[in-house]
Amino acid sequence: MMEIPHNKNNKNNNNKNTNQNESRSNTIAIPLLRPHRLQDLSVPKGGFVNRKTGTAYRNSGLQTDPKPRPPWVCKYHRSAQTTELVSHTQQTTREQGTQMPKPGLFVDGAEDKVLTARPYFTSRQWDELLIRTAVLLQRVTRGWIARKRAQELRKERDLKVELIRKREEERAAAAEKQRIREMARRMHPRTKADIDILYAELEAWRQQETTRINALGLPEEERLAALAVVLNNETRMLQTIDRLKLVAAQENREQRIRKTIELMSAPKGWALQDSSVVSVHTPF
Repeated sequence: MMEIPHNKNNKNNNNKNTNQNESRSNTIAIPLLRPHRLQDLSVPKGGFVNRKTGTAYRNSGLQTDPKPRPPWVCKYHRSAQTTELVSHTQQTTREQGTQMPKPGLFVDGAEDKVLTARPYFTSRQWDELLIRTAVLLQRVTRGWIARKRAQELRKERDLKVELIRKREEERAAAAEKQRIREMARRMHPRTKADIDILYAELEAWRQQETTRINALGLPEEERLAALAVVLNNETRMLQTIDRLKLVAAQENREQRIRKTIELMSAPKGWALQDSSVVSVHTPF
């Protein structure tokens, strides 16, 4: 049972003069359906307390039965996964209708539009339109694919041509560089290999000229005179090679002396404990 103070405000003025304590003691008994839910009234569970009388007024949720839990329904069934359609009426916020002109009512037709029925479009025409549209789409798509493939092929061709051109240029540059180096080796020999090349080419030239003169079938005097000319040219070439050899030896000697002096005048390197090297310049 819960006692709730009740004050009757609809009495007449005579009843208002009665004792206030007597009016406050009037209570109404309300049976609780589940009194065990009110375990501890000291713990605030919703409601309010009258500061004058100290009476606690609880919320109805403390004495109201909860909603029953719906029974278990199998969700993996056709009946649970099928939506039931229900028709409902709806009232729009704006009314709409058709108003015809009549005596006493003028209807403005300035913005009216006259709709005329078009020719009937049969199913056969629809099928033909679908076929034409499909053919058009296929033609456009195949053209786009073909143009894309042609562009890729042209790009590959251009790349291949550019690669071939670069290789030819590199090959020509390497050949020109080799030719200049070979000419420099013959005109300004520096090593023993360069001198040996000159001797080998001179010997090859001598044999070629001797074979050519012997193959002409000249008389003995003319053949000997031609061989003498070849011998004189060979002698001048040998003198030129010897002179180039002397010049190369002199230049190589100066280069060795210069490198030796640079090596001797280079600063000394002292290794420290932290693996670093310190350059030390000496006056001698």
